[in-house]
Parts: sequence; C-alpha cells; structure tokens
Amino acid sequence: KEILDSRPVTDLEVSYALDGAAVNALNFPHQAGTKTLDVLLNDENLVWNLVSNRDWCQVLTPSGKGPGKAVLKVSANDSFDARENATLTFVAGDYRGFQIPVTQRAAAFIISQSYFLSAKDGGEFTVKVTTRAGTDWNFSSDDFISVNASPSVGEGDYTTTTLTLRPSTNDGASRLGAVRLSSGEDT
Repeated sequence: KEILDSRPVTDLEVSYALDGAAVNALNFPHQAGTKTLDVLLNDENLVWNLVSNRDWCQVLTPSGKGPGKAVLKVSANDSFDARENATLTFVAGDYRGFQIPVTQRAAAFIISQSYFLSAKDGGEFTVKVTTRAGTDWNFSSDDFISVNASPSVGEGDYTTTTLTLRPSTNDGASRLGAVRLSSGEDT
C-alpha cells in the first residue's frame, strides 16, 4: 500500500477539468497553444506538481497546493504526423499517479514563411504551401491582400503550391492582414 504524508494514497482523489467540464484526456490542434487545466483534489493542504514526459508539452505553472490550476503550453507540430502522446502525471512527494494523456494532431499544411512585413507601397511576397498529395484545400484573405496560386507541383506523397501575395498600397494607419488556409477542420 502506498503512503502519502502518513496516510494511504487510496484516500486521495484527483480529477481534471477544462473550462468547467471534466476531462480525462486533452487534445490540441497542430498549432502552438495554451490551455489552463483545473486540478481538482480532495486535500486543501497537499502540495503537488504536474509533470509532462514530452518536450513539446510543457507545464508552465506546474505546482500548486490543494485544488489549483496548471497552464499547459504546446509547441506547433510542423509535421504531417501526429505527435507521440504526452502524459501529464500528478506528483506529490514520492507519489506519482492520476495521469492524463495529451495528444496533438498532425499539420495539414507546412508553410515556408508565416509572416511578412510590407512597406507602404505594398510589394509582393511568395509562400510555399506543402500538403499531403490529394489534400483538398483553399485559401481566403483580407480585402487588401490579393493572392494568386501557381499550379501545384507533386513530389512523392506531397504537393507544393506557391502563393503570391500582393498587399495593396497603404497611405493610412498600420494594418494587419492574413491569408487563411483551410482543409476540413484544420485552419
């Protein structure tokens, strides 16, 4: 029987919630992101840590006392393969348990450059978009950015399309625009 602070571990209850809803697994899209996980436990005085076993999934606020929160940060998955699952483990003293798995989806797109800075006269920029062969996708942009796609070039299991971006001349205040790529549920 495991002992934690002079009492049997069987007395300890730990659960997790995200946005008020109980969770027993976490899933992230391929983009970098953060989530705040509620760590719910039945001991107001227990000091604990939450530990990840993968570098791509970091616990930014790993420790707490009693019920608390842990902020998780995942780096972008710039691969067409889903990440190897991470496991978050609740640690209190020598006790390790109450694990929760974390997954991250594969990227639908790999792009050559994620942002550009344009002068007042607009200019022209190119970005290469690589997808798995056979992936149906499209793009949209803010009104002041025209986008032209070159014919796609296939190479093995992948297809690359070059997008030419042309922001219009800007005589006013600074502006921020975007070109959005989408394929199914991935954006």
